Amino acid sequence: MSGAPGPVSVVRQDGLAVVTFDAPPLNLFDAAMSDGLDAAIGDLEAERPRAVLFRAEGRVVSGGVDVSLFAALAGPREAEGMFAGLVAVARRVDRLPCPTVFAAHALCLTWAFELALACDIILAAESASFGLVEKVIGLTPAMGGTQRLAERAGTGRAREFVMAGRPFGAAELERWNVVNRVLPDEGFEAAAREYARELGRGPTLAHAATKQVLRDYLEGGSNWPTSGSPKSPERCLHRRICRPRCARFWTKARGTRPSRADEHGISYRCVTHPGTFPAIWSGFRLHQGEKRRDFHGNGHGQVVQRRQGLRIHHAR
Repeated sequence: MSGAPGPVSVVRQDGLAVVTFDAPPLNLFDAAMSDGLDAAIGDLEAERPRAVLFRAEGRVVSGGVDVSLFAALAGPREAEGMFAGLVAVARRVDRLPCPTVFAAHALCLTWAFELALACDIILAAESASFGLVEKVIGLTPAMGGTQRLAERAGTGRAREFVMAGRPFGAAELERWNVVNRVLPDEGFEAAAREYARELGRGPTLAHAATKQVLRDYLEGGSNWPTSGSPKSPERCLHRRICRPRCARFWTKARGTRPSRADEHGISYRCVTHPGTFPAIWSGFRLHQGEKRRDFHGNGHGQVVQRRQGLRIHHAR
């Protein structure tokens, strides 16, 4: 839907997909914005970019939700369907396998801020402010914003933010660890684009793995699932990324497949040549005295050490 007319557009350039909200004067969330956002996310899922930047045109990022959207609901069943759709939108953004950046140049309320919280990075101009003001109409945030706010700032700050129901400045939210970076108003647009573009130049598989690792941690803690279980992080990532790539490499480069495996069937010969693949483990080697052993990583970025005395070295 690149360049498509409407309140939401997606423009791609050099691997960066820029999603722009443009429904003047306030970029309110209404039926057209909902449909446009759904289509934009579908476009990103169908043809995955290296990075995504969400931004808005106009004097505000968004003034909130058009209340006529709620008035048009016929009853509880329709309301339930609408709120389920809102949750799904944020979840789909959160699960995009590439880095996602939200750039807020001005006031950013309700749905727009909840969407920002579903992104990996939030950039804010010095004059930007953020708010979840649903209490004004007797509601609580419905896109998962409260939970994601607690993830970043803690439950105490999340309670304060939602219950206060007023905008908070960018500098204050940076202190709360909600906003990642506050940038000068002048040149903010160019700086945000360059930041997202720089993330897009990074290792895409490694970024996807990082997001999955953090998602697993948030859903089950640092020890979930247990190492060696059928769904343990190291086995899942190995099946998804490491094993097929190593098999292709060894078949092509050496004419043989890796044969040495541990008790879980995971090959040790994953990164014999750093800089090749898989990306999430390349650049590291294990040494035991003068004898080198290749290794794989677990889902929390740690080395699965089979023997004592192994040391990690960065291979230059």
